[in-house]
Amino acid sequence: MKIVIYTNSACPHCLALKEYFNQHHILYQEKNVSQDLHARMELIQKNILAVPAICIDDDQWIIGFSPIKLEHLIVKKS
Repeated sequence: MKIVIYTNSACPHCLALKEYFNQHHILYQEKNVSQDLHARMELIQKNILAVPAICIDDDQWIIGFSPIKLEHLIVKKS
């Protein structure tokens, strides 16, 4: 399973999401939109204007930090 999270350095929900993933030993790639213009443009092209934005296997998106939604998608994809 491939997980990419789009974050912002000043976002407390992004920090909570990363902590959640680390505690549950979930591997992810982080793209920080406050430091990476290309990552910011990727989200804008998809009409996503909020972080954290989580992309699972290039086809499932979760906007915001919702442990319930994450668990559902991760279990479903496993």
